[in-house]
Amino acid sequence: MTSATDARPRSDGRGEIAHDTAHFERPLAGTAITQAATTFGGLIATLAAMYLVAAQAWWLALPLAPLAAGFLVRLFIIQHDCGHRSFFATRRANDAMGFVCSLATMTPYASWRRQHAGHHTMWNNLDRHDTGVDIYSTCLIVAEYRA
Repeated sequence: MTSATDARPRSDGRGEIAHDTAHFERPLAGTAITQAATTFGGLIATLAAMYLVAAQAWWLALPLAPLAAGFLVRLFIIQHDCGHRSFFATRRANDAMGFVCSLATMTPYASWRRQHAGHHTMWNNLDRHDTGVDIYSTCLIVAEYRA
């Protein structure tokens, strides 16, 4: 039995963990489509239910708001994976799905993707540190925090 941190080389030269997770290195179209469909479907169903119960009394829709928020977060996660071009196998499919997700998340896909790529190019490089590169996450170095 091997532990989760066991990285002994195998006969093919890959570590145990790399070998065991190789299946997850490539996008799976069926899984991606299922995830997108259940997320969009869940969001639409939740919003429809909120609309219907709000017609009776607005406060009846409030318990459904966290569920709708969860579906929106899940949509942004899909948009994020599309931005990394890892949700589908093709650039065109990733960009199309990322754009559709951006309509619901209200985060412009192409602009966010460029800014987020910049975030990854210099996130841990303090010599090229630039605050505000990524609109959703800003890491301050100690001097900036104390200023």
